[in-house]
Amino acid sequence: MKNIKHFYIPAGLNYEKMGFLDKTMMKMATLMLEKKKDKSEEDIGMQNSIKKSYDISDKLRIKPLVEYIKSL
Repeated sequence: MKNIKHFYIPAGLNYEKMGFLDKTMMKMATLMLEKKKDKSEEDIGMQNSIKKSYDISDKLRIKPLVEYIKSL
């Protein structure tokens, strides 16, 4: 595992394609974050990012991965 390079490629969140259980777990996480009193910046960011569906996918985001694979 130490020799395997890792890539983070965010894409989004799609509630419309989630099943009931996944939607329920996400709703519970949202509610827990809403009720938390002393929220950190990470908590606020997480709360904002899981409230609704979004798509930030972009082919440019995979460029580092593609370049890495080509270099092998």
